[in-house]
Amino acid sequence: MKPTASRPPKEEELTAISLWEKNERSPESLLTQKIPNSTLMKVHNVWTVEARWKLIVKEYTEKGAYMQTDLQSQFLDLRCKVNDNVREFLEALQMKQEELTIVGVNISLEDYHSTIINAIP
Repeated sequence: MKPTASRPPKEEELTAISLWEKNERSPESLLTQKIPNSTLMKVHNVWTVEARWKLIVKEYTEKGAYMQTDLQSQFLDLRCKVNDNVREFLEALQMKQEELTIVGVNISLEDYHSTIINAIP
């Protein structure tokens, strides 16, 4: 039976509530220390740590997918300017492809070759 205004909570209910609050404080503190303030502002109205975490994961998963797609598009759109050194451009292109691989953006060999062909003036 739940406590109501007409019936105060029993001792075991108070103990359970106290334990739950204690168990929430530690992870909540750790979570709020590790996320940016902008993210914290988005989740501060969410009541439980579990719900906050789910919201954070959802937001960053969507942002991560968008970022990877955007980085891949930027790579595919790279062009060597008419008066630029083609060798330096190709070296920079290779370095950019390696950097993208490190952050999880995989440029296929076909896309890499296509970028080279389209990039050379």
